Amino acid sequence: MSNISKIIHQYWDGELPDQYKIFSNSFISLNPDFEYILWNKDRVLAEIPDHPLRSYLSASIHPVVSSDIARIILLDVYGGLYFDSDMRPEKNIPNSLLDHETFACYENEYSFGQTIANGAIGSVPNSIFIKKLIDSLLLVDIEKIQKLDHDKCWLITGPRLWTKIFFDSIVDQSIFIYPSWYFIPYHYATKEDESKGYITTHIWQNNYK
Repeated sequence: MSNISKIIHQYWDGELPDQYKIFSNSFISLNPDFEYILWNKDRVLAEIPDHPLRSYLSASIHPVVSSDIARIILLDVYGGLYFDSDMRPEKNIPNSLLDHETFACYENEYSFGQTIANGAIGSVPNSIFIKKLIDSLLLVDIEKIQKLDHDKCWLITGPRLWTKIFFDSIVDQSIFIYPSWYFIPYHYATKEDESKGYITTHIWQNNYK
């Protein structure tokens, strides 16, 4: 099995807020041996013209839906790591994180059970799990994608999708799930423990993006 490539992907449509610029610069400075790419919808559509999810990304209106779809496309084509823009890096990325075909983490085991988050993820290109995400999304009517808002997107393009495919795929062990404290030490809905994560801390200023 090939290791995950040393590429950090992030996504934002419009001007990246100043605080998120600090986070992105920290990813770069803490990981000088990684390539860093900040994407937006236009860049993804221009550089990846023939992906099966291209029409879904093009049709998406809500920025969270766009970022959910874009991260799947990016990992499918290029591989690497994807972090939400409101994730603050706490340390350099350990090489052990690259020793998987695909990885994600739990959103919050104590409050949300076995829900899989999609804000800190990594994969090799053309992975089994990412392909299953794509196949599942292609079953969704594109007009439904256009109408998704922030309250519903997590069900169709976000964590609920990842969770469903994980439990459908668990027998082939094509994805490794880290505990939430690696990347998301507390959850925006509870904030019972605003401690630092091991690798990143999701500060939840713009949920799921």
